Parts: sequence; C-alpha cells; structure tokens
Amino acid sequence: MIKSIVASTVTLSYALAIFYLSFVNAGTLGAIYKRVGIRGDNLLHVLSFVLLAVLIRFMFSTRLYKIRIQNPRAWSVFTAVFLSGVLEFLQLFMPTRHASVRDLLLHAAGIFIFFIVDRGIDNYGKKATI
Repeated sequence: MIKSIVASTVTLSYALAIFYLSFVNAGTLGAIYKRVGIRGDNLLHVLSFVLLAVLIRFMFSTRLYKIRIQNPRAWSVFTAVFLSGVLEFLQLFMPTRHASVRDLLLHAAGIFIFFIVDRGIDNYGKKATI
C-alpha cells in the first residue's frame, strides 16, 4: 500500500510540474534555456513524456491499481496521451503560450519510445524466464 501511495504521489507531482512549466511565460523559459545551455526544447518535450509514461506505468503496476487495471502499459499510454492533449488544449487559452501540433507530435514520440522500450523489456523478461 505504501508503494502505491508513493508511486501515485510522485506521478501526480511530476504531472503537475509539467503542467506548471507549460503555463510559464515562454519568454522566461527561453531565458532559462539560454542560461543552462539548452538549444531547443524538442528533446525536453520527448523526454518529459517518456518519463511521465514510465511513472504512470510504475504507478499502475502497484498492488492498489492492479486490482482494476489489467494492462498497465496500455493504460499508461492512454493516460499520457490524454494528459498531452489536455495540456496543449489548455495552452490555447494562455496569452503567453501557444499550443502546437509539433508539441503534440513530440509528446507522442516520447510516449511511443516508452511503449517500445517497455514492451521490449517485458518480452525480454518473458524470454529470460523460459
């Protein structure tokens, strides 16, 4: 039970951090990127959703969620895609931000990378136990 609570808290905190950063003024983020030496945010979009999907998968794999969720990988992908869509939709209403199809595609790329790696790990585990 403790593992489920910790996993849920970490996942929710990370998702809220992504949402918070998505609503910060784009000019401010540009200044932060320049200060730390990040040339573009494409890689950050992809990696942030890989990590989000991993955290969701971990959360859905705990005992609390296993009772109701039969396929944690599928639900992780669905939840990450849903959050990505909600995030870009909400940015439509932010005067300092803009929603873009490019961002959605980058998020989808991160989720797809998670799916392929998670599936590969699962298949490797099944082959190793045979």
